[in-house]
Amino acid sequence: MTKSALSPAQLSGLAAQMRAHGVTELDLRLPGGERIRLAAAAPARPAPAPARATPPARPDAARTIPAPGPGRLMFTHPARTQPAARPGDRVAPGDIVAWLAVESLISPVTAPAAGTLGDAQAEDGALLGYGSPVFTLVPDDAPKSGPTGPNTMS
Repeated sequence: MTKSALSPAQLSGLAAQMRAHGVTELDLRLPGGERIRLAAAAPARPAPAPARATPPARPDAARTIPAPGPGRLMFTHPARTQPAARPGDRVAPGDIVAWLAVESLISPVTAPAAGTLGDAQAEDGALLGYGSPVFTLVPDDAPKSGPTGPNTMS
């Protein structure tokens, strides 16, 4: 038996993250060709309710910009000096608002719709899982505050 590149504590941490996020299998290929496969007997938490059971989101409600995968959250890319976006910034669909880093791989976190960024939902450097909230987003199609309609004065 050869020594693994991951310590028992790291393997335990990976298993805990898998349980916390309902991941049942994880296949890692490490530098040097080592392969580690972790598998759980069943998801750690019940499956979410089907999408049809969820009431439609109100258009005036803020949405969440989720992490597209696991990684360490970075608001500023290592090759830049300014964050990709800040609360209050206007964004378009596909605009980069942050990055996720796994080892040397850096992936963008993008806005799913046009709108205004709300507060950050995680701290810079936080370890996130798939779907973890990164920012809130107030979509452009949210109704404007104040009275509207044929009986209002403009």
